[in-house]
Amino acid sequence: MAYWDWDLSYGVGVAEIDKQHRKLVQYINELHDSCVRNDRNVVKNTLAGLTDYIVAHCSFEEELMKRARYPMFAQHKSEHDAFASSINKYKTTFNSGGDIAGQLMAELQIWLTHHAVQGGAMYRDCMQKIFIEEKNSTRQSWLQNIFSFL
Repeated sequence: MAYWDWDLSYGVGVAEIDKQHRKLVQYINELHDSCVRNDRNVVKNTLAGLTDYIVAHCSFEEELMKRARYPMFAQHKSEHDAFASSINKYKTTFNSGGDIAGQLMAELQIWLTHHAVQGGAMYRDCMQKIFIEEKNSTRQSWLQNIFSFL
């Protein structure tokens, strides 16, 4: 049984972003497992995946926001940048021998509930508009091009 389960209330109503946010729940559960087993190797692997996740997810979300002309883009990007910086600090602490699993797990939970749930509600309509426009377009969209490489 997972420590933390995905809940529909965490969704922003855009399938691809919700899928990416589910991955964050997976990282939270991996960190919980590492705490239970006292396994630094799991933390190391989770940090590596989390670092890649942040770059990919934030870039994806920011591109959607730009295309939607989301009025709060600068603030949202600033939150992404601060989150990435925080994860890099955890990585540095871990690489110096620090025990970060529990604290990082808590920060990820707060991030998901604050940023994704509260922030997501603010940009949901803008993001859905982009997906509807792309779906109704007869030409292959930039979004379809991105997914064709994944």
